[in-house]
Amino acid sequence: MTAHEIPHCQRHRSGAFASLPGGRADKPDVIETSQPTAELQAMAHEMRVTRREEAFADLAGLAWTHAHHPDQFAQVLSWFDAARADETPRGFHDTRHWLGLAHTADAFSGSGSPFDQADALWQLGLRDD
Repeated sequence: MTAHEIPHCQRHRSGAFASLPGGRADKPDVIETSQPTAELQAMAHEMRVTRREEAFADLAGLAWTHAHHPDQFAQVLSWFDAARADETPRGFHDTRHWLGLAHTADAFSGSGSPFDQADALWQLGLRDD
């Protein structure tokens, strides 16, 4: 879990927490725009922002595990899959979409830092979040 929490700290420290990569607009999604009140719209927005941050942290933790404990990577990925399995669809911790990307053979085959490797998959997942 430490490898999951450190990316949150890194994004806070860099000023990137709750923001999207350069050039991406944070437009309301269909869930947010369908809410009947401003309060519920704000909650839906916060849910979406939190989900994205959790996805980045999951991926960075997995990238670190892949680099430092490759023999345990499959077990840790399975643990994340199980931990996220019962999440409310598109809820605060529903990172299943991004975890699916981590199952590809070349998901963490790059030579960059765990943050860089996570960012590449994270942005791929943002395309259709």
